[in-house]
Amino acid sequence: MNTEDSAYTSSADYGRYTLAELKRRLVSEFEREFDETAKQYPDNRVFLSFVATGFGMVVRRAGKKADATDVLANSRASSDVLRHWARMPNWTQFETAALLAGLDPSLLSGKESDIVAIAETSSDARKIANVLEIMKRGSSHYVTPLQVVSWAERFDVVVPEQLKKAVIDFWGESERADAEVERSQGTKLRADREETLLRVVAGLWEISGLPKKPTTAADRLEALFTGTGDGGWGWEKPSKKTMADTVFSLAAKLPRNQDS
Repeated sequence: MNTEDSAYTSSADYGRYTLAELKRRLVSEFEREFDETAKQYPDNRVFLSFVATGFGMVVRRAGKKADATDVLANSRASSDVLRHWARMPNWTQFETAALLAGLDPSLLSGKESDIVAIAETSSDARKIANVLEIMKRGSSHYVTPLQVVSWAERFDVVVPEQLKKAVIDFWGESERADAEVERSQGTKLRADREETLLRVVAGLWEISGLPKKPTTAADRLEALFTGTGDGGWGWEKPSKKTMADTVFSLAAKLPRNQDS
């Protein structure tokens, strides 16, 4: 492979050279540039020191990008790794982005910013950066595997088939088991308790100052629930239809006891 020092290393070279070759080229370029500068300013040690520091920073940044490229190339997740992550109760945003790119998040730990920095030259890094860009507009730092699969399909983000199967196989069975337990325990509210709950909702609705139309009140709450920062509920929220049709509308229809 051609590693001659006549041409400068560009970002496009990160995928063509091995990590050792890239580092060798970068150091060679640094030495060549410094030697040329030293010939022009042989007695200005302060300036040469400043130039050396600048060159050194450029080489270190390029070296980190080269290292990130090498790490990505060796981080492809196996079926066993995907099954391992599919059993996690939740994933961070970066873990989510890495898994959707088919990579093992544990091998990328601590290199998040370096990986995003090479998004223009690495398809895997670009996949991670694109998913992070979408997710950072939400408010939840942790998401469950099933939420990720549902979210990815909604936004046309490709989910590796092995990861999707592992998630559904594990968490789908868990959800069905939980549903069976709920059915066996009879978790449906008794009619009197449901009415009591609706009356509490109606009372809170009254004193909260929410609009008196169920759909308008639901709009106001949905805006709060989907907000960013600590004030937003992020992934876990009731739908506007649920709030308007099955909560507020029913609460508004309850007869009032005028004697109370």
